[in-house]
Amino acid sequence: MIKKATITALIMVGCLTASSAFSWGPLGHRAICDVAWRAGDTVTKAKLAASAKRMGYKTFATACLWADHVRNKKRYDYLKPLHYMNVSRKLVRISRNSCRDAHLKKPRCVLSAINYYENRWRDKTLSQRQRDEALLLMSHFVGDIHQPLHVSFRDDRGGTLRRVIFEGKVISLHRLWDSNLLRCKGDTSWRKLGQNLHHQLRGQKALELSPLIWAQESYEITQRLYQNIKRPLAKSYCSEFNGIAVERLAMAGLRLSAMLSKPR
Repeated sequence: MIKKATITALIMVGCLTASSAFSWGPLGHRAICDVAWRAGDTVTKAKLAASAKRMGYKTFATACLWADHVRNKKRYDYLKPLHYMNVSRKLVRISRNSCRDAHLKKPRCVLSAINYYENRWRDKTLSQRQRDEALLLMSHFVGDIHQPLHVSFRDDRGGTLRRVIFEGKVISLHRLWDSNLLRCKGDTSWRKLGQNLHHQLRGQKALELSPLIWAQESYEITQRLYQNIKRPLAKSYCSEFNGIAVERLAMAGLRLSAMLSKPR
């Protein structure tokens, strides 16, 4: 049993690191973009590789972490709220107005950010740097919107303030879904995970290419997660939810691939 003093100390550490909780973590985002890259044709792969190289990365999969790498740079502060969308617990269905930015020129949350940066990526009047950044942002945000806790509740900041005990450690529910849940069955290599997901998805088509539908899917999972959360999570939590998390990675990769292969 964990002593009360130990729990208190861990909670304090958790509070200090809550604001640094990213999305899916490096493993998840790289796996998603690796799936999308593997599914592309030769021309698409070459374009993605070229963009990654211009942005200073060796692979497209790693380049998809750029949106997290620049989070602490002041000039990119405007990107911070675009990784997620937090709504009222009373909301039943996500709508295009859920971001409350319909009348604005720029997005305010992940739902509208995806189409916004897709359009910028395709806009040939922009500079190459602007289009490369747009590609990496769009790709990253496609991953974000498939992480259930990135379409979640405003009152606990998408689960970053909700503490649970997982495998004997105090952790935020958000952090658990970002990283720990993906690793709890031993997955540590993004290349291996991406390859496995690619093989599983071979022949499948992305039937839904609407960020609104993706957001609703994540929101419904989030609602289920909150229905019966116990502070020390059940020992079966990993086996129960790891499959859902991995499935969300797979769907994100498949859908991103479809977006990347659309005529420009």
